[in-house]
Amino acid sequence: MNTNIVIGVDIGTTGVRAVAYRNGSTKAYATATDEYPLFTDQSGAAEQDANSILASTIAVITRTISLLGDEANNVKGIALSAVFHSFLAIAEDGHPLTRLMTWADSRSQIYLDEMKSKTDSERLYHRTGCPLHPMYPLLKIFWMKNNQPEIFARTKWFGSIKDYVFQSLTGKRVVDRSIASGSGCYNIKNLEWDKEVLSLLSIDESRCQ
Repeated sequence: MNTNIVIGVDIGTTGVRAVAYRNGSTKAYATATDEYPLFTDQSGAAEQDANSILASTIAVITRTISLLGDEANNVKGIALSAVFHSFLAIAEDGHPLTRLMTWADSRSQIYLDEMKSKTDSERLYHRTGCPLHPMYPLLKIFWMKNNQPEIFARTKWFGSIKDYVFQSLTGKRVVDRSIASGSGCYNIKNLEWDKEVLSLLSIDESRCQ
């Protein structure tokens, strides 16, 4: 029997779950969950603390490994998944400059018509797979550029909660294509950051990866 164990971690909007599976089996050998708050107000903000999510992620991984007992020595890897369309401004030292803007944050709605006037929204949708909508990081970055220009200028990377957790756990900055494709900034035809979108946002490719 294959004794190798992989831990799957799913970072959601309300909490994070870790589940340990043996390769080739659908049986969960150990599992742990943790929750974290969502901060909302009348402005349309729907934010979370990225460091709290990171701490919860580490906690559920640690608890899951602990529950495995002697089997913990057979853990060969950790697979990470995360909720789509989150947005985080990250400083050069790798720390967040803001709270995490979740998919539910609607403050950028006020710039929807302006953005539609600046680009062909149908062509944009066909290139990126994402319609112009406040859910997507594209419009959130534009909101930050106009409402938090100092933070916008200091931001080294515009990322997601998955990028931030992965970088914190491994020391490597990686953006996978699934997360990129849900940003509104990634061209799903040529598998590159969309040059027209980057120009609209006044950022270059290095700030997305």
